[in-house]
Amino acid sequence: SQPGKLWIGTEKGLNRYDGYNFKNYSHNILDTNSLSDDYIIRLCEDHEGNIWIGTMYGGLNKYDHCSDVFTHYPKYQDDPYNLSRSCIAAICVLRSGKIWYSTHGPDIETLFEIDTKTEKISCIAYDKENQNIPYHIHSHAICQSKDGKIWSASHEGLLKYDSIARDFTKYRYNPDDPYSISSDVVTAIYEDNNGILWVGTWINWLEDKTQVGGLNQLDRNTDRFIRYLHEPGNPNSLSSTSGISAITEDNDGHLMVRTTKSVEFLDKHTGQFTRWKYNSRGILGDTYYVISSLYCDKSGILWFGVPQNSDVQAGI
Repeated sequence: SQPGKLWIGTEKGLNRYDGYNFKNYSHNILDTNSLSDDYIIRLCEDHEGNIWIGTMYGGLNKYDHCSDVFTHYPKYQDDPYNLSRSCIAAICVLRSGKIWYSTHGPDIETLFEIDTKTEKISCIAYDKENQNIPYHIHSHAICQSKDGKIWSASHEGLLKYDSIARDFTKYRYNPDDPYSISSDVVTAIYEDNNGILWVGTWINWLEDKTQVGGLNQLDRNTDRFIRYLHEPGNPNSLSSTSGISAITEDNDGHLMVRTTKSVEFLDKHTGQFTRWKYNSRGILGDTYYVISSLYCDKSGILWFGVPQNSDVQAGI
């Protein structure tokens, strides 16, 4: 983020931390330049230092760090998709400067793009049989890899976008192929410093429990996945069968994943995991609480967002 500042999204607004003090931004019904909604889901910084904010009930916002005001999207009255009240589940700033984001909710679930120069919003893909209907995509994460490809974590597998065909290639679970992705429910995507794409999945409770949650490494030359899953009796395997909801790495290239039970560190050379369990008072406990966010800053500090106002910081 902006030098020396950490942005934190909560259910009670947006907070900016400068290392000493917090400043809170919240919705003010009398101020059209305030946040549209206090329940923050996603944050992303663009190339100009502006902060894009995905809210639960108020659509997409942009915080202008120069003017200290918020812009709501779409800006104009013409809102055919009711995006101004949508839940924004994922945001990604592309190299071109355009913004991709996903919407969840009863009105529409798909991917949109904002041209930041014209502020025009367009739907990424439409139904093949009816070009007037947006293609249904329930996306949890969006990532642009170093080769320019755009990836989306969906409930229909890992999606790779073809900008020429304006269509998606789907990587889906195949029970007869051990090199397929471990589940169609994809929850996280991360490209590491070496250009390796890592994909977090969740157990498919509704359709097929043989689709298990875990960490998947994609070989883009062969389109094959290496699965890192929980192995009963192996303390160095992934601890949880439920799945992974976040992936990041530290400044030394160590991969970290967030499960329902712990933060786990993968040794990429051995394929073994070590873990920190956590509870409501910090790390190292037997009562598990879901960590809602995981971030490693430039100085090597690992930040955790956890419930019940108990943020935990660990220096690594």
